[in-house]
Amino acid sequence: KNGPLTVTDANLILGRLVPDYFPKIFGKNEDQPLDLKATQIEFEKLATSINNFDDGRSKEIKKSIDEIAYGLANETMCRPIRALTEAKGYSASNHILACFGGASGQHACAIAQNLCINRILIH
Repeated sequence: KNGPLTVTDANLILGRLVPDYFPKIFGKNEDQPLDLKATQIEFEKLATSINNFDDGRSKEIKKSIDEIAYGLANETMCRPIRALTEAKGYSASNHILACFGGASGQHACAIAQNLCINRILIH
């Protein structure tokens, strides 16, 4: 609530979370439920901003809110993996992607594809 969009927000928009069964840990007092309407409003703002951006190369390609949410979630997870491996002089593509946690299976294939990783281990 009132913060930047997160992977949780992306999964909410994509219908991967059931708000009624999600812990009420949001808001100033950390006692509020997920707010689908607020999340939709923020993704609509982001979609408008992205779709109105013209760098001279676009050919009227507009992204849907779902495409933006999916991309946001996966890129948010790809960046630290890429940064850590490249900082040590390695390419992520030479490694196996090890996944764990409740949502890992929802993102593993797309993350592996974005990082050019050919094998995934889901714990």
